[in-house]
Amino acid sequence: MLKAKASKYALSIIALSLIVPAVQVATPGIASAAEPAKKAAAKGDAGALAKNPDTFVRNYYDAIHKAKKLDELLPYYRKEQLEEMDKMNKEVPPDMDMDKFMLEMMRAEQPKEFKVISKNATADRVEYQVEPAKLSPEKQALKAKGNYSMTGDIIVVKEDGNWKVYKDYWKSFTKDENGSCKSGFGIDPDKKKREAVEAAEDKTPETYDSRLRTAFFKDWKGFDKDGDVYVAMKLKDDGSIEDSHFFSKEKDQDDAIASVKEMVTSKKDLPELPAEYKNKSYVWMNFSWSDKGARAISGPYFDTEYPGWIKEFLKD
Repeated sequence: MLKAKASKYALSIIALSLIVPAVQVATPGIASAAEPAKKAAAKGDAGALAKNPDTFVRNYYDAIHKAKKLDELLPYYRKEQLEEMDKMNKEVPPDMDMDKFMLEMMRAEQPKEFKVISKNATADRVEYQVEPAKLSPEKQALKAKGNYSMTGDIIVVKEDGNWKVYKDYWKSFTKDENGSCKSGFGIDPDKKKREAVEAAEDKTPETYDSRLRTAFFKDWKGFDKDGDVYVAMKLKDDGSIEDSHFFSKEKDQDDAIASVKEMVTSKKDLPELPAEYKNKSYVWMNFSWSDKGARAISGPYFDTEYPGWIKEFLKD
């Protein structure tokens, strides 16, 4: 099953962003405490003080997967990044285990090993394009068919004579029997500027898929517990819901299913079904969220009838 795992949780210093509207996400503000960040950055460590940029990048990724405390990663970031973390600190729930949360997510989303595809270096800036060095058999099979890719852009710059991470941004594409998904995640300080330029250049009207996601997403509030719920719908020509089903592949999701069902079935402003979808009015989507406030909607995916795996769930 294709799931937007990266979108279940998110980091403020690792700003998750969309590449295309196959997945829509919202992320909570997360940051480390100001004083530990400043102290760790001032102290530095052997890995972060490497003079060779290649070594510095390798040390950075090793640190992500070996660090026991978030402080161990802070010396790798620029002052501007640490200041941003301090600003976001006010939004962090007081009971959140920051070290555990952020380290787990970084390890889940960033490959442990990578290989360099290209490198462009100057005295104070080095740009790398990279990809995972190893893939699971499932992803390797998809890649062989041209249905999977994952690449990263890593940029390091000199700050006060030492290398620091400027950009560490990854893009992935997956296509399987359940549909296709493109997403991006990581540190990208140029994100707002890039999106502004793209928005100015892009005159393409918002797609129906995106409008449908937005209709649900704009009023969707977070829930107290982690959740993962599938929604299967039969839409009328006017976009209203004729038939709907709600279920989860996870255990103990009764409350989550009930919450999503109430939210979805109460919507009255769904966009009209476009002509090209009127013979594919069977739709499924995946709603997922964490108790930290992150939310994601994967889909919608359209067909002439419910897929077989959904029919199996409906039999139960």
